[in-house]
Amino acid sequence: MATQIIDDTPKTKGKR
Repeated sequence: MATQIIDDTPKTKGKR
């Protein structure tokens, strides 16, 4: 579920 919104969320923006 957290694959396409990984770059859409500010929290996961630093994960990529």
